[in-house]
Amino acid sequence: MKTICKLLSVLFILLFSFSKGHAVTLYWVGPVGGYFSDATCWNTSVNGLGSPGVPTNTDDLIINQDATIRIDGNYTTNSLHITGMANVVFLNSSGLRTLTFGGGAVSPAFLVDEGAELDVTGNSIKLTLALGSQCEIKGALDFSGTNSHMEHSYGSTTTVKTGAVIRYGGTSGDGVGYPSSFIMEGLSKYEIYKNGGSFPAGSYAPSSEINNSGAISTPANFQMDASQGSYGTYVFNSPAFSGTTNAINNEVAFQDVHIDNTGTGRWIFSSAPAAAYTLTVNGDLFVAPGTIIDINKAASGSQATVIRIFGNADIQGTITETGGNTGSLIEMAGSADAFWGSASTALQNDVSLTIQKDQGVSVIANTDINLPASANAKLNLNFGILDMQTYSNKLTIQNTNTNAIEGGTVYSHIVGTLVRFTGQAGDYSFPVSNTLDELANAVIHSNSTNQSEWQVNFSSPNNNASTGLLPGKIDEVSDYFWNISHNTSGLSNASSITFYYDNLLNPGFASDPEAKVVYFDGASWVDYGAAAGGAGSITNSLGTNGGNTIDVSGVFAFGRSLNLLPINVEYFTGRRSGSANELSWKLNCTAGSSYNMSLQRSGDGRTYADMFTQNVDADRCLEPFAYRDAMPLGGKNYYRLALRDVDGRITYSQIVLLAKSIAGTTLATVYPNPAFGPTVTAEVLAENAIGSEILMTDILGRVVKRVQTRLLPETNKIQLDVNGLPAGSYQIILHDADGNKSVLPLIKK
Repeated sequence: MKTICKLLSVLFILLFSFSKGHAVTLYWVGPVGGYFSDATCWNTSVNGLGSPGVPTNTDDLIINQDATIRIDGNYTTNSLHITGMANVVFLNSSGLRTLTFGGGAVSPAFLVDEGAELDVTGNSIKLTLALGSQCEIKGALDFSGTNSHMEHSYGSTTTVKTGAVIRYGGTSGDGVGYPSSFIMEGLSKYEIYKNGGSFPAGSYAPSSEINNSGAISTPANFQMDASQGSYGTYVFNSPAFSGTTNAINNEVAFQDVHIDNTGTGRWIFSSAPAAAYTLTVNGDLFVAPGTIIDINKAASGSQATVIRIFGNADIQGTITETGGNTGSLIEMAGSADAFWGSASTALQNDVSLTIQKDQGVSVIANTDINLPASANAKLNLNFGILDMQTYSNKLTIQNTNTNAIEGGTVYSHIVGTLVRFTGQAGDYSFPVSNTLDELANAVIHSNSTNQSEWQVNFSSPNNNASTGLLPGKIDEVSDYFWNISHNTSGLSNASSITFYYDNLLNPGFASDPEAKVVYFDGASWVDYGAAAGGAGSITNSLGTNGGNTIDVSGVFAFGRSLNLLPINVEYFTGRRSGSANELSWKLNCTAGSSYNMSLQRSGDGRTYADMFTQNVDADRCLEPFAYRDAMPLGGKNYYRLALRDVDGRITYSQIVLLAKSIAGTTLATVYPNPAFGPTVTAEVLAENAIGSEILMTDILGRVVKRVQTRLLPETNKIQLDVNGLPAGSYQIILHDADGNKSVLPLIKK
């Protein structure tokens, strides 16, 4: 009985093995146009001298010579390798034909080797992989037959290797893939050279390319949206393209985008009136001359349809909007500096520009930028810098609405020249600067709907700051200045201009109540006055020659009168006396004049209040003054003298700083400031005797003076020689041996 059971088991195994078959390698040896099912077309020997056979699902097939094969049925085989530089064509006369590869030990199950090519010109031929199988395209795979395509099935993997290409043309179908099943390696290419079609979902290396070259009226669409992944470089290069209506309507992301040729048509992104799509370019966007991108071609709506660029933008063609939607945006984004270049009319209709970079990151324009005249074309300064200065270019806002620029802060502004067209009664901001970390906003107050053109930039140093001063009226002019040009064929449309200084690193005397707007007429500075304005700004109160309009072009700056009176402070000193502060001073007066003298105190060095007031004349000036502050403020106490004449003109003394307790060292004041004479005095408070160094640096940070000294406790007065230094802005910097540092500005006249 046991013997019979063993015999039956052996017989069962033999029958099972026979029914399953054995893996056989077969080579194509058939004639041109031979049938896939013809046993005489396949042979176990590459030279045809072996055994013929019809391929089965366990066979491994190799085609290593040029061949034209008729696919006359549905077949499954372990593997198919096209090698040896072979050029193979698959034909089909009728019916859907499916070739499935995989299931055996050979991997990849489907291979088009380097230098080889498979052209599927027959109709309705589908290539697919068995579950868990691999495909590698190292050469070229081309589909042009009606509905023919390859399905890169879920659970299998197709890899298009470096230098390889897949093409779809004619009336072929479309490849179907998934991010996990279809892989495009670097420098591989997927080309669609037919009308319509779609690029499959997959995993695309940044340097891989998807190329749309054959579109007539409909561009190829994208099976993968941005939430699944990013395509590599997208190239649209279709000289025969004539489409003006069909659009890409989904979220999609690329590495780079090249719109090289749109024929007589337009490459359209979004025509959906109720959807807000974003086209993400992780690298660079290039739009060739003569080409057109139509963004947001929807009949209505205002939703934001965005081309978001993380790299460089080179727009030598046109980006426009020809529908009724008003939300078309080009957004420069990311955490790295990027370049912008564009033709003079590159942006048209309702196309806005948004700067959305990280803090301190710039979009550097190597051409002029002209935003359209449309009322919906705006500049949105959200974050990051738009640099027009590096290559000496201009940004022009042709939209005449006051809100054509939105945003504009120290974190997001324009470095360089801004041109704006005005045409409304209202405020037009010019958020400009000459550095990344400063904002020198200017606001032109338009009083007319007449169209006008204004150009503004900001700079320093002011080479005319010491030229054409008017003693007693304009004794000092700021080192910063705004250069404003006004081009109009009619009357001026500006009643005033406001200049902001609160985001300047060294605004100098701009916060002085005596500061005002001044204009340089080429020979001297003209007083344009100061009106009440917002915090951190000065608004001029006078137009040209006292009129009520601004109709000049040139340099505007801040100026002030130092109110130099025929009275001066011979000395002004202070010292600690127990818990009190004792002040003493001496004045020199002119005979016949009377002055109001106030001793003032401050806790922060900015806001002062009168402590002691007295009218003095030439006789009283012969005697010294003294005052005891029996209840000083906690911490630091700043003291100064304010001297007024009968006309209300005022001048101030240097500042004396006394403190209840001094921690380390402090550079209390530098006087006189501005410096008109050969020396200035740096007053330093010290807690203990300590070695120190005082540096004077120019506007470029270069050290022009260096003094080493040993400080004594309490107040130290150190003379600094400024004779021979050119007029301009300087900094006085104190370092002590314990690492303490303090800085004060100094103006040299």
